Amino acid sequence: MPQSTRSVAFAQAAELLLGRTPIASGIHPTAIVAPLARIAAGVGIGPYAVIGEDAHVGAATQIGAHAVIGAGCWIGENCRIHPRVTLYGGVRLGHRVEIHSGAVIGADGFGYASGGGKHWKFPQAGIVEIGDEVEIGANSTIDRGSLDDTRIAEGAKLDNLVHIGHNCQIGAHSLIAAQAGLSGSCVFGKHVVVGGQAGFGERCKLEDGAVIGGQSGVLGGKTIRGGETVWGTPARSLEKFKELYTWFENWPRASKHLREDLAASDAKTAPRWRVIVVGGHTRSIGKTQLVCDVIAAFPGANWIAGKITQYGHGVCAQNGENCDCAPDEHVCAINWETQTETETETGTDSARFLTAGARRSFWLRTKQGFLAEGLPLLRAALQETLADAKGELPPLIVESNSLLQFLKPSLYFSVVDPAKEDFKDSARAALDRADALVLRGSSIPIAGPFWTKLPTRLLKENLSVTQREGEPLPEPLRVLVQRALEGPAGVSL
Repeated sequence: MPQSTRSVAFAQAAELLLGRTPIASGIHPTAIVAPLARIAAGVGIGPYAVIGEDAHVGAATQIGAHAVIGAGCWIGENCRIHPRVTLYGGVRLGHRVEIHSGAVIGADGFGYASGGGKHWKFPQAGIVEIGDEVEIGANSTIDRGSLDDTRIAEGAKLDNLVHIGHNCQIGAHSLIAAQAGLSGSCVFGKHVVVGGQAGFGERCKLEDGAVIGGQSGVLGGKTIRGGETVWGTPARSLEKFKELYTWFENWPRASKHLREDLAASDAKTAPRWRVIVVGGHTRSIGKTQLVCDVIAAFPGANWIAGKITQYGHGVCAQNGENCDCAPDEHVCAINWETQTETETETGTDSARFLTAGARRSFWLRTKQGFLAEGLPLLRAALQETLADAKGELPPLIVESNSLLQFLKPSLYFSVVDPAKEDFKDSARAALDRADALVLRGSSIPIAGPFWTKLPTRLLKENLSVTQREGEPLPEPLRVLVQRALEGPAGVSL
């Protein structure tokens, strides 16, 4: 029998054998029950509890001491309202609902309109509706809706100290752990699981079966797809979170090596380069082709071209294959090719750079989070080219997003394809730094880009150029590259 089945059977048997501790039996003489309140048979009301006008309390429901049931509330049968629970007026509970001590249901939501130097309270005219068999933990708060209602569907379970903002919709049988907080108008599907201390901006949407790790932060308006597990702040896929966590774990050591290496190089005497970086939001969207297009557009520039690849866990940087090396072994490697070697076609992107007209090309490979260790390899290899340079150094063009963590290039082009939804976090963080957005792919309409994942502000503020497959380098990009080649060399590696 699976573990989950055994656990369910045990819980059901325990409930039958142990029973539930009574909260209240009969109506205590100190309880205050309004004349127009409707109290069904078998209801228990504890000491000093207050039942408001027009409230309805279903059969066999128990209401603890000092609880307050506001006017017009509707409570179903066999509910358990523990001491000091407060239901504001108009709250509706289904059958077999349990609310633990200190919970406040139906308070005004946090909604204000600002103007004239003041904050004006926005109407909070909705109610709270709670379905059958919902359990709400101690000291949790669920705000009433503003112009809509706040709804908790059947079977949902909320831990202690959970806050649900106004207009939120929580799907059936969802689980929300302690200290999670939801801003207004969040919509959760069925069987959603939320870890403790997770936070949600307004109008988040979690589809059925989504899982949110503890202390995650989901930005306002974001949608988490059905069955997806996310973690971190901002929340991202669990695989990406593990990858980035490994990078951050290694960063103190990597940063130390980088600082030592930079300190050994006198910034005043270090060679200065013209560096163009080409990045993009995911794989196979034409980044390599754009590098080739830039090289081909300026055949006399004697380009040095390269690509930087960071491999995930278990892949060796020496050859890009699976490897049993330790995390701090085989962390980086670099290969160089020259035009004299193009007769032996290797099929690599660096070989494509040579075919496009680059004088030399390289491929720098590192483990995820170890680019700082790889940069000295690149720096040393570039130093060897200085002897061949006549006058100014040749321009350097690199396909990478991660390199932007370590330098400010002469130009940065970001390639995006509206047909592909995957978006690397490194690319998203660098979008604001792009000198031009290059929209590629066969799905780009003639009227312009339509991809909702690309912020409209960037399309308005940044130069955006459409380049379809097979087209040469667009003229706006040609002008930017020309200026960079004619301008001063100012990037130190």
